[in-house]
Amino acid sequence: MELLKGRLVRSLSGRDKGMILVVVGVTDEGYLLVANGKTRKLETPKKKKQKHVLLLDLPIKAEAPDGMLTNRMLKAAVKGAEDFFGTQKE
Repeated sequence: MELLKGRLVRSLSGRDKGMILVVVGVTDEGYLLVANGKTRKLETPKKKKQKHVLLLDLPIKAEAPDGMLTNRMLKAAVKGAEDFFGTQKE
């Protein structure tokens, strides 16, 4: 499960269906903590089941010198993925 941290995903259900998000953590119960830096900040990530997201084959290119992600980096990564895959927000 720790391999999912930092991966880009597309939400398949919920009010954020179709949005591209970044996995910022994994809970002990198997939930993914996802954020996009704009509507879902790093400080308050959304808890989603893994079956409700689709893993995307595009690694995020947000490398900070100290290894910490910021909301600005998440927004840039999500924007790049939206440009590459297109948005499917309904």
